[in-house]
Amino acid sequence: MLRRLFRLLVVLSVVAILAVAAIWVMINTDFGRERIRRQLVGILAGTTHGIVSIGELHGDLLSSATLVRVAITDSAGHPFFKADSITGHYVIRSFFSSRLEFSEVVIYRPDVLATRPPNGIWNYRVLWPSGPPKAPGDTVSGWGSWVSLRRTTLIDGHVVVQSPWAPREGLSKHARDSIVKDVLGKGSRLDIIQVPGGYQKIVTLDHINAQLPLVRWADPAYRNKLVQVSDLNMLAYPFRPPAAEVRALAGSFTFNDDSLWWRGAKGRLPQTTFQGDGVYNLNSGDMQLTLGAAPASFNDFHWLYQHFPTSGGGNLALLVQWKGATQDYIVRDADLRSGTAHVTGDVGVTILDTVFFHDANLKLSGVTTKQIEALVPGMKSPRAGVLAGRAKFSGTPGWMKLDTDMTFDAYGRGTNRVVADGEVGFTSTKPVVVSARNLHVRLAPLQIDIVKLLFPTLPIGGSLSGVAVLNGNGARQLDATGLDIVHTDGANVSHAVGSASVHTIGRQTLDLDVVARPFALAELTRFAPSLPLKGLATGPVHAHGPIDASMVDTQLLLPGGGQFALRGPIDFLSVDLGYDVATTVSNLDLSRVVINGPVTSLTGAGRATGRGFKPATMYSNMSLELVHSSVDTIGVDTLAFTARLADGIANIDTARVRGSGARIDVKGQLGLDSLHTGTLTYGVNIDSLVHFARFIPGASEPDTLIIRPRPLIAAEAMARARTDSARIARATEVA
Repeated sequence: MLRRLFRLLVVLSVVAILAVAAIWVMINTDFGRERIRRQLVGILAGTTHGIVSIGELHGDLLSSATLVRVAITDSAGHPFFKADSITGHYVIRSFFSSRLEFSEVVIYRPDVLATRPPNGIWNYRVLWPSGPPKAPGDTVSGWGSWVSLRRTTLIDGHVVVQSPWAPREGLSKHARDSIVKDVLGKGSRLDIIQVPGGYQKIVTLDHINAQLPLVRWADPAYRNKLVQVSDLNMLAYPFRPPAAEVRALAGSFTFNDDSLWWRGAKGRLPQTTFQGDGVYNLNSGDMQLTLGAAPASFNDFHWLYQHFPTSGGGNLALLVQWKGATQDYIVRDADLRSGTAHVTGDVGVTILDTVFFHDANLKLSGVTTKQIEALVPGMKSPRAGVLAGRAKFSGTPGWMKLDTDMTFDAYGRGTNRVVADGEVGFTSTKPVVVSARNLHVRLAPLQIDIVKLLFPTLPIGGSLSGVAVLNGNGARQLDATGLDIVHTDGANVSHAVGSASVHTIGRQTLDLDVVARPFALAELTRFAPSLPLKGLATGPVHAHGPIDASMVDTQLLLPGGGQFALRGPIDFLSVDLGYDVATTVSNLDLSRVVINGPVTSLTGAGRATGRGFKPATMYSNMSLELVHSSVDTIGVDTLAFTARLADGIANIDTARVRGSGARIDVKGQLGLDSLHTGTLTYGVNIDSLVHFARFIPGASEPDTLIIRPRPLIAAEAMARARTDSARIARATEVA
């Protein structure tokens, strides 16, 4: 009995020794490790619809192992995962209870490509298809029901996610082709590539280094998978470069076959600290991200918008939503500074095939045009200055609702303030076309210098203040109703009420129907410098048609009770004013409307056709007829005047005056400047000097007054006398 028992013990010992020797051979020799490597590859290949490869297997294998050159591809060889090496520790007995539990895992240089082709499925679902749904009551757990990694380290990882992309539905073929061309171009922020069957959007995570306390891949007690991150840094490329430089990220990230989501994750960019929640749809690439940053640095967000300032920042809350081809960004409770600029408030922008602003309510100060030009490449402000004020707006640049009170201090050109409430639009073409719908505008004030951006040859200066309501489109007709505008130009102040319409594209037009209350006549001198006007006029002013041929019709009441009417086309667009007008005057007192003008009472009509008012360069055909008028104390029964002015010379065809017993006729040429001369012939017939006595020196003295001959006449008489004396002397000389 004892002998048999001894033999049994010997046999068992030999078996145990052989088993230990076999295990030792399997785990401590290259031959054994190669056998285990092949078995492991076979096991993994059996659960994977693809190709699994492991280059080498190292470690004692009883408690730890290192897999070298690990790779997983689909059956066609397209890559999904590879790593230089994967090292992990484990307890073998857990494998016998269907638990794959690993610890102290180190994955060196993992590289993951998750891709979903257009109209296809994700590559990881091709590799590991979802099993059939379990029958009710089927809760039996098996091999792989528990899979977890504890204290995992990722070193220099790389992840690329390629999801389908397409322009939104409902667009015309031309619009879709235009959008596709834009996103494939170098200027697009989206990283879109063309693939068979359509297009894909690329998101890249590079140089990932992370500490993961727990990765729960499978557990019957939980419906979803979990990754706990205690520290992660990487370069993230949600768009084309530059990257978002994540210095530290920590949080719990839950995911399943469809989505990845997290709450309360915390992170740090180089100069920004943030915390937020998010959801990412693994099927569609849709994402929702809520982020609070305090502080935030503009320089850390160049990945989002390349042209943010390189300095400055502040606090903000950011909501990002990606849905299909639509991207939506909402900034809340912003308090941002950069240089002299300070901006607070909210703004949202949706990017699709156009840009749509929403929920915008901003206050700003110290924002320079230079900063705006840097923020919006290609934009060139026609005037440099500083913006301040508030603005609420929603819509596209082509059409948006607006409620704003904005001040623009143009360097060296005055301050502009515009208060506006309504709808306004601007075209992206050049020249820019303005549209408006029930846009109530108050100017407080607007410098004429800004108006000259539309009408550069406008000769007036000063500023405009007042109100108007705008409707229409500058390409067709932009109407200003309820117009109540004051123009201040130095000491000259004009006030007009009424309506106006403009057409700013092509041949510019103006339709003006206002009443002057009053109008500063000196402003007309800006158009005609040779007319030194003064005083104020009241009455209706109408102007219709192209600005270079505006049909003007006005009837003005002048100082002193005079009246002036003008009708005809005027070219306001050219540097030299063009005109073809007929005028009538009644009881016009020039001393009240012309600087140093004589006291008059003029009644009559005239006509002028020509261009310019500078004597040396103007050309004009003029005619004037006055009746029952007076100049000073001299009565004028009739006056007729016709002349042609050109090349610095006035060709006077007719100048005829009748009145106060005098008849005056003048013809000929008259030089209009120092470089030109002419010859006039005139005839004067005066019945009596009594009406002209006050203009003749000494004419008011008694008739016995001796009037000395004029020097020229006396000299000529003396010369003739001397000539006659010499002639007589020669004739009577005695030889």
